[in-house]
Amino acid sequence: MKKRNLGFKILAAVLAMIFASCSKKSNAEFKIKLADTSGSALMQPLVAIAKADGILDKNSIDLSVSKIDRGAYAESVTVGKVDIIPYFTVLQLVGGGKGNDLIIFLGTMTGGTSVWTNKKNGESVRDIKNWKGKKIAAVLQSTGEMVARSALDREFGWEEGDGKDYKIQYFSDTSEPLTSCAKGETDICFAFPEAREIAESQGLVYLYPLSQVEKDYVCCRQAANGTFFRNNTEAIKAYIKSNIEAYKVYHFEEEKVVPMMAKMSNQEEEYIRSHWYDKELSQDVEYLPDPNYNGTYGYYKALIKAGLLETTRPLDDFFDIDLYAQTLKEVIAENPGDSFYESMWDYFIEHNNLYPDFEKKYGSL
Repeated sequence: MKKRNLGFKILAAVLAMIFASCSKKSNAEFKIKLADTSGSALMQPLVAIAKADGILDKNSIDLSVSKIDRGAYAESVTVGKVDIIPYFTVLQLVGGGKGNDLIIFLGTMTGGTSVWTNKKNGESVRDIKNWKGKKIAAVLQSTGEMVARSALDREFGWEEGDGKDYKIQYFSDTSEPLTSCAKGETDICFAFPEAREIAESQGLVYLYPLSQVEKDYVCCRQAANGTFFRNNTEAIKAYIKSNIEAYKVYHFEEEKVVPMMAKMSNQEEEYIRSHWYDKELSQDVEYLPDPNYNGTYGYYKALIKAGLLETTRPLDDFFDIDLYAQTLKEVIAENPGDSFYESMWDYFIEHNNLYPDFEKKYGSL
């Protein structure tokens, strides 16, 4: 088996191979340009499955992929270089909060982060109420930081900063928070699955998946160029439907997905299985399309409260759940009695009910 420190880079290889045919001429009804990043390890597995399993073709989508540097990533969708960006939630929130023309409309994933401390703290910080007075090590605007800010604000109303309830110390590299925590300079840190061996080698104490701090937390959303979203409703719905159908394949057809992705990425099946399906090794990773407005709203409030974003723009001004709701209802109608798609509606109700006028618009099927 190949080393796990390659992390989710496997998914970059998957997309590179399965989208190699995108340059060919297509008679598909809908043409969509998706962003990839030149340096990111996080990719969009549901789209990979949808392409490999013929779901995109069935839904008349011709998908092309452009490599975009992280520094220009959010801008690429705002200016229309690409139609959809599938990750980096905070970049989307900052851009939308500043008035950029983008619409968040779909989910990508949850999970994938673990929580660590040092031997000095040990089990005492297992309960997050004991994070009061502690220093949290994080990369600026990372998932760990956003979940911590959102959860500590929601549960206790705590404020972050010098002399306040807790303090976040920022680092530029993902390995630096682990080193700082191991030295006792900070108390809490976060790690992706591929960094687990590094954390253990530094003597850090594993606490739990970040999902125990906030269940179903937001990790990457999908956002579209605003003009494209408004003018291409049927294309967006076809894309949403493809993500929904791919989610069912991912959920139920592990024995098909694993060899399919292994063949396309030139990785061993055990590696695919551990990073896509093993909840312990992947730290509760799940790739799912629900927009999860509630979780995103927690991030948005946290960014504003922390002074990391100055805005008066409401989140629902650039966050749409309506097309997802419409599409999911249509999928349910096309598949009467399908309990899985019906359970997706239950999840939608639970994770989006803070959206303005939700009960009036989406209270029932």
